[in-house]
Amino acid sequence: MKPNFKTYGKRLAGATLVEAMAGMAILAMLLTSLVVVGGRMKRQSHRAALRQSACIIADGLLVQWWADWDRFPRSDAGVPAGEPQWRWRTYVARTTTIGGIEADVVTLEVFRQDHSAPSASIELLMPASENSDNDTLALKD
Repeated sequence: MKPNFKTYGKRLAGATLVEAMAGMAILAMLLTSLVVVGGRMKRQSHRAALRQSACIIADGLLVQWWADWDRFPRSDAGVPAGEPQWRWRTYVARTTTIGGIEADVVTLEVFRQDHSAPSASIELLMPASENSDNDTLALKD
C-alpha cells in the first residue's frame, strides 16, 4: 500500500499555506497585544514610582511638622528640602464639628514640578484655629 504522493502533496501544500497564514495572523495579534500591554505596564509602573516618592516626601514633611506642632503650615506651599523637582501645598479643606468640637480638615498635596495633579494627597484632622475661615489657600492649577 503505497500512498498516492501526487494527490497527497497537493492537498498538503494548500492546507499548509492556509495554516501558515492563520498562524502568522495569530502571532501578529499576540505580538501587538504584548506591545500594548507592555506600554501600559510601563506607564503604570512610572505612576506608581511617582506616588511612592510623593508618599515618602509627605511622610518626611509630616514628621518634621509634627515635631513643632504650633508651626504646622495649615495654608502654605513650598519645595521640600533636597527635592527641587517636587512641591507641596497645604490648605484647610473645610471645618467640621466632631462630638461638639470644631476641627479643621487640612489637606497636604505633593506634586512634581511638571505635573498639575497631585501625586499624593493626605487629609489631616486638626483642632480648629481661631481664624480657620481665613486659612483656605486659593487652589492654583
